[in-house]
Amino acid sequence: MTTVPTTPKSEQIQFRSEKTGVHNLDTYLEACELGTGSNVKTLPNVLGTLFDNTTGAVISTAIQFRLKPNDPNNTLQSRFGTYTNANAGWSDLNATIFRQRGTHQSNTAYSRLDMVEDGTKYFVCHTAHTSTGTQVDTTKFNVVFDGAQVLSEIQSFNANTAPRLKRLEDEVLLQLGVV
Repeated sequence: MTTVPTTPKSEQIQFRSEKTGVHNLDTYLEACELGTGSNVKTLPNVLGTLFDNTTGAVISTAIQFRLKPNDPNNTLQSRFGTYTNANAGWSDLNATIFRQRGTHQSNTAYSRLDMVEDGTKYFVCHTAHTSTGTQVDTTKFNVVFDGAQVLSEIQSFNANTAPRLKRLEDEVLLQLGVV
């Protein structure tokens, strides 16, 4: 006598997860399909765009970041996957980077990485805060450029080093018989 195996339908199969409880297999697997219509991506498709099929390593070109074009707030964007259109797939992240905020102002909300100026100095904010005065709070900002210090270094070079370099150049030319 030959026994014909009974095959249950997938919607009849349940499995128990220690973390999330009992699931219907069919419903669970359908939830792994993302998108609609011709844009449906299965779980293997999604994983295949992020991880190398051979090594399992993250595909470095599959994760990209940029500043949103023509955005005065320098909104950071990201996209995941491989695209043929350079402008497709970008999503705004709830973050900005190196926003040029102009002259430091009182009663102004500053985010991390906002840039401000005060006199000849430029600062980057390292602690989000609302300013309470017109002076830059150096416990919340770091100096990234000090124009007065740069000018002082240039003047020192011109006064001390440049004349010695000129004398050295003259001596080399004299030794070579050019002068």
